[in-house]
Amino acid sequence: MRLAALLLSGLSCATLHAEQLHFTSTTIDLKPAADARESIARFAFSNPGTVPVTITEITSTCGCTTVQLAKRTYQPGEGGELVATLALNGLSGAQDKTIHVTSEAGIVTLHLRAELPAAPSITPAFVSWQQNAALEARTVRVNFPGAQPDRLIAATSSIPGFNASIAEGEHGGWMVTITPTTTAEGTNAMVVLQTKQGRTMNVFVSVVPILAPKGVASPAPSSP
Repeated sequence: MRLAALLLSGLSCATLHAEQLHFTSTTIDLKPAADARESIARFAFSNPGTVPVTITEITSTCGCTTVQLAKRTYQPGEGGELVATLALNGLSGAQDKTIHVTSEAGIVTLHLRAELPAAPSITPAFVSWQQNAALEARTVRVNFPGAQPDRLIAATSSIPGFNASIAEGEHGGWMVTITPTTTAEGTNAMVVLQTKQGRTMNVFVSVVPILAPKGVASPAPSSP
């Protein structure tokens, strides 16, 4: 019993004397290039204490941030580097992503900050046709705000049944023309727009089914 008490006392003292890892900087301002798809930050740190420190957990507030670490335990005086990668696709405007680094001594919060270009506008972002309607084209306009050097390079339907093409607009921006190949049945899909800088955006498209009046059965499809 005495030996167990001494061991527990020793572990408690080690935990109490464990110092927090010291990060050279807890905030990094990213400045990604206009065509970058990701941006990397390197947080240097060291163990200034007299006992080893083990990082027990690393969490991020955003799935767009991934973290790499060579190992989890650092001896007194030893240093390391936490590498954080921020995926930029779909992000726009001011960003402040946090990473929580947990050890025996507590939690250190790191910040990844970036000022990204404003998101392109899509008008309209949803187009539809009634079931059995004529196969008429719908046009969607995409504008890139400011002087962004980006451009549309592709438009692809997520499922067969919709054709999409792109063209530069007469007064700037881009025009996306979407046409269903059939309106015989109700369906939903997305037309995925891809830009030169690697951004992807979605236009929701739908063939809206005709609903029978309440109490009236829908007509059975005719035989070919």
